[in-house]
Amino acid sequence: MPDYLDFSPDHALHLWMDAQIALDHAIQRYFESTVVLHSIIRSGSNHSEWTTTCKKLTKLWDNGPPVPDRHAKLAEAQIYINQTRNSLQPVNTLPLEVLLPIFRLSAFRTFHSHYGAPIPFSNQLEHDDHRDLVGLTHVCSDWRNVLLAEPSFWSRFSLEPGRPLESEWGRAEVYSIRASGLPQSLSINDSIDKPLSPIYHCNFMNRVMRPRFDTLTQLSLLGFMHSQFVRDTIHFWLRGGTPGVLRALTIQMHSDMTWAGPIHTKTVSLPARIESMLSPIQALSLRGMRFAWDDPIYRNLTVLRIGNVRHEDSPTLSQILRILSGCALLQTLQLYSMEIHSSDSTSPKPVYLANLDDLDLAALSSNSLAQLLPNIFPGSKDLSLRFAVSSWGAEGFGTIHHFLARTNTTRLYIQKCDDPEFDYVIGRCLSVLPNLHTLIVDLGMQSGDVCLSHFSILDESTGRYIPRCPRLHTMYFVTGSVSIPAVQNLVGTHPLLRKLRFSACYIDPFEDVLCHLLDPVIEDVKSDLRSDTELLSDWYHFMN
Repeated sequence: MPDYLDFSPDHALHLWMDAQIALDHAIQRYFESTVVLHSIIRSGSNHSEWTTTCKKLTKLWDNGPPVPDRHAKLAEAQIYINQTRNSLQPVNTLPLEVLLPIFRLSAFRTFHSHYGAPIPFSNQLEHDDHRDLVGLTHVCSDWRNVLLAEPSFWSRFSLEPGRPLESEWGRAEVYSIRASGLPQSLSINDSIDKPLSPIYHCNFMNRVMRPRFDTLTQLSLLGFMHSQFVRDTIHFWLRGGTPGVLRALTIQMHSDMTWAGPIHTKTVSLPARIESMLSPIQALSLRGMRFAWDDPIYRNLTVLRIGNVRHEDSPTLSQILRILSGCALLQTLQLYSMEIHSSDSTSPKPVYLANLDDLDLAALSSNSLAQLLPNIFPGSKDLSLRFAVSSWGAEGFGTIHHFLARTNTTRLYIQKCDDPEFDYVIGRCLSVLPNLHTLIVDLGMQSGDVCLSHFSILDESTGRYIPRCPRLHTMYFVTGSVSIPAVQNLVGTHPLLRKLRFSACYIDPFEDVLCHLLDPVIEDVKSDLRSDTELLSDWYHFMN
């Protein structure tokens, strides 16, 4: 092949186009002459010349058929043409700093940046499918090279028992190799239709979990109806895992699970080893399964989520306060669908939580809140609080009111507003929240107009309405209904308001009319008749 490397790209293109035109003409002439030759030989006319021609053709074929050789050259050229065409596709022109975020969003839709783990306890959101990541590697060779060269894409492995397990074992090994020693996340999503059979537990432990012991920082056990696999996995990790590695543990049992007793870790191994395995854990999320209330796993946590605990297995106030006192750096606390029983002690010792900035108590009963809230003291100047108003009445609201008055709550989510005295409740809430800037109100089946009337008070000296929460800039309405005049009054009395959302909330008469009226005033207004599952699942980080 001549040395064309000194040619300019434009010159090389013109040479290629000229050769392509010549090839087209040559192929057409070759086809026509082949047809003519075939027809004449088949006719058998001019016998003497026919014999000579056949002998010449035979000699040509003795040296190898000419057509396959030429076809091979064309096929080889086609490979270069395909590579050139692929390199010119728009998907390959994006820089890495743009491509990598696109890949992450496509492959890990439910992965949450704050937790470094799947969004906790979100039944509505589908699990990530590993085929999304594999599919990205098949778009083009450049994408494949980028993905294979980036170990972080292979550091999150989710076992899918509904698929052939032998292929899952193999996929686990491939992911582990490609992760190249990075911190790894391991998630096991059990299937109701094809649950992980006990006969495969040993294979899972040895082929999936053990190779990751040195790098396993996040472990999630999701959707199990029976607790045995969960217990076996925890005990296997405690006995053979690498101390100081695991940082986040999530156990999320199926809602129809078979109830069993708590997990005990103290009897699994020597106390010193148990301490070295459990103390580095910072994020613990439990649903439908718990450890013993005095277990060392509850120490040194920054994120604690516990829920779906049977009444008879629920903790006492003393047990909860003992857990919280051992988590001096706690930032996120969610307690739900469980009771907090009164303690024998008449004077529980209050707990001060200097770093607590996310408190979710939406699914706790009023009795449990009355036990807990007077005894915890968040020190954050930017507290986010979620609670429910479910048939409390004005008298039962005192516990929440006192708590709000002594904390600096800046984000508030009031849920299940089906109490007939809710308007009174919202007024008392706002009266002690001068620094509130984000408010989400679940109106239930109610109209929100009377509720909105409590957002401001009349200044009798000026005859003007002034906002109770002058720093309010973000407002969400969930379900229920509101009228356009009520929303306009809200906007008129809150000059900093810049974001309004209506999720499954009916706007009377029409949402497009409201959006048109507010367009010059509010920079961000959106309405959706569907419920916002992301907001309901993890409102704190979704709102940030």
